[in-house]
Amino acid sequence: MNTWSRSELKGNARQVLSRTYGKMIVISLLLTALQMLPSRFTVQFKVPYQYLGLSEFTFNMRDIFLHREVDWNRLIGAILLFIFIMSLISALFQSVLSIFLTAPLEVSIKRFLLFNRSSDQADLKELSYAFRYSYLNIVKVLFFKLLYTFLWGLLLWVPGIIKSYEYRMIPYLLAENPNLSKDEAFAISKRMMDGQKWEAFVLDCSFIGFQILSLFTAGLLAIFYVTPYKILTDTELYVALKGKEMDQGINQGMNQGMNQV
Repeated sequence: MNTWSRSELKGNARQVLSRTYGKMIVISLLLTALQMLPSRFTVQFKVPYQYLGLSEFTFNMRDIFLHREVDWNRLIGAILLFIFIMSLISALFQSVLSIFLTAPLEVSIKRFLLFNRSSDQADLKELSYAFRYSYLNIVKVLFFKLLYTFLWGLLLWVPGIIKSYEYRMIPYLLAENPNLSKDEAFAISKRMMDGQKWEAFVLDCSFIGFQILSLFTAGLLAIFYVTPYKILTDTELYVALKGKEMDQGINQGMNQGMNQV
């Protein structure tokens, strides 16, 4: 049986948003920038054209414009090689960026959100938290979170989605205790989400209408309302599930990291 309701979580989130709106816009802008960062770096990443088969591509394109005979096999091969290598570079770069920057920053944001829900004095310096405390452990745990989610996703989309919900609380757990081992973080998150994954999915779906409206405002509604509202609601979900786990006595020591200075 759930110890929470969607209306309650959203109501709490709106209250926090109303009294800390300025700080939440900063967080929203940061998240938006993080989403755009990989594509910006990929576009600006320079690779010598000879390694991408572009010499073949340029040569054949010149023949097309000059109405000469074209070696279509070489042209298609060069295009496919270019697409493959650029996709590989993009995927590799985004993975490295996510593991070493985006994921730890996500933990720092979760920590700020946890402080922010209970105090108007939450400091934005918490955004550097994961880089100051147990950074390598946080990176390791989140690397396995991304890896396991990816591997489950290879089986079909559904197992990957289910596992992503099972691992959903790991960043919050690390935000409160960055020294949690991989096994501890995965085990606690699994226990917290046991019997909650469908309800959490429905909670996510309840924001679809807002997200569609955001498309008609060029993303402005997302930045200035939807994203802050959504992540604050997610934080309320974590707090509700954490309370349930603490009542069951399986969450000892989870708050140790919150006392670090």
